[in-house]
Amino acid sequence: MDDLDLSRLESMRRVLNGVLARISQCELVRKLGGGRVKAALAAAFLAVLVVGVTLLWQRRAEGPEAGKVFTLDYSSLRMTMKWCPPGTFEMGSPPEEEGRYDDERKHGVTLTKGFWLAETEVTQGQWKRLMDGETVLDLARKALLDDTPYNFSSGKKTIRDLYGWPRDKDPADVCGIVADDAPVYWVSWNDAVSFCRRLTAAEREAGRLPDGYEYRLPTETEWEYACRAGTTSALPNGRDIRILGRFNAPALDGIAWYGGNSSVGFKGGGGWDTSGWKEKQYPGGCACAREVKGKTANNWGLYDMIGNVWEWCVDWYGEYPHGETTDPTGPSFGAGRVLRGGSWSVIARDCRSAVRDKIEPGFRIDYLGFRPALAPSH
Repeated sequence: MDDLDLSRLESMRRVLNGVLARISQCELVRKLGGGRVKAALAAAFLAVLVVGVTLLWQRRAEGPEAGKVFTLDYSSLRMTMKWCPPGTFEMGSPPEEEGRYDDERKHGVTLTKGFWLAETEVTQGQWKRLMDGETVLDLARKALLDDTPYNFSSGKKTIRDLYGWPRDKDPADVCGIVADDAPVYWVSWNDAVSFCRRLTAAEREAGRLPDGYEYRLPTETEWEYACRAGTTSALPNGRDIRILGRFNAPALDGIAWYGGNSSVGFKGGGGWDTSGWKEKQYPGGCACAREVKGKTANNWGLYDMIGNVWEWCVDWYGEYPHGETTDPTGPSFGAGRVLRGGSWSVIARDCRSAVRDKIEPGFRIDYLGFRPALAPSH
């Protein structure tokens, strides 16, 4: 029944409603089997059929069960998407949550429409296949040549000046892992939007895109809803977090690559020397982003929702509302686009379901990536 067309379910529902109405009024039914009892049983049987078909119709209208798989297969670009059904949840964190920041005000949110979300962050292989062979080295070169001054706590600086790199630095020196199954990084918000638009255009031209839907970045609300996957705890696996040191929270070990463990087993040619990172769960070593699906997925089958690379959301960053909201899309403008999920380089408190960050949409660095949603158009 999951594959039954919605229009057929609706037609069946209308037909059975009509039959039930006719039977309840028909004198012949009273004579079936010798009286009113059999007539009542016949009417009750049809009523059960009507209810059953109605429930199936409603289920179909709401979409599949959470985590159901849809595989996009476009020109050798395979991307597995997982269904996130409409629903209501508590966004943000309670005041007592360990590691909490002040911008995580807890509030109720209702999403009236479901959406599909990529099972993993977009990989370097997927990026190359859609973006004309562009590699993570090409993206890093863009950062090295970028003369834009961005806002940092130490003032306005280019990316080169922030790290003291020369303009002609070899991009390979700032790329820790180059592999098709690793997340693409050095990606700006503008880059991520371009990827989604190109994918939307291709799928629409092929006739595979549902009316009113597009590939786009998830809203911040959609992102946290999918990350939590029905959980209310600090972590998307239903556990709370206990922070033992700046880079030390053992509860993260099985579900996230973060600053405390991202050097474990790392065999990339570059990466960052972590020997100076204090209070680290696994001291020393070089670290960078890691291959996707290296940690346990959440309840809806989504991998790396926290850790590995920060993920761009479509929204401008803004203060959370004080009351309940429905289908929020964030403010109409702001100083930065939202980032969610933390990364391979962050401290432990930055790998919680509620953590938020922001940066200007043109900024790119080796811990920024994204995952697209197939969702109602904005």
